[in-house]
Amino acid sequence: MFELYEYKATALKITDGDTYTLKVDCGFRIFPEMEMRLLGIDTPEVKKYAGRYIYEEEIEIGKQIALWVSNRILNQPLMIKTQLDKEDPYGRLLADVYYQENGIWVNLTERMLELGFDKKTIQEKLASSTTIEIPA
Repeated sequence: MFELYEYKATALKITDGDTYTLKVDCGFRIFPEMEMRLLGIDTPEVKKYAGRYIYEEEIEIGKQIALWVSNRILNQPLMIKTQLDKEDPYGRLLADVYYQENGIWVNLTERMLELGFDKKTIQEKLASSTTIEIPA
């Protein structure tokens, strides 16, 4: 079993639906900027990468999901929970992100999964010609 560490943070940049640049409050007036990868979800890409998508529409949907995320967390107070020093192969901090919605802390991954924002669900909908709507 591992211990989760909790920090206050602010999102400075949204790269795509699951990757962000955060200013993290480490305490003692230490505020590093860190690239972070959201745990528990893989969203569609916002740029063309060979072999990273099946349907051309995924790119536009990825952009809409990134905008949806941006509208909720960019420059807003956040809480992140992470394993100490746990990174992905690209050096990004792996973390759960919580944002406030009507004064209640919401797990970003859980909300995005509820809305079907993960790449697998998007691809299944595109394969079956299901309409995909990303709320504002």
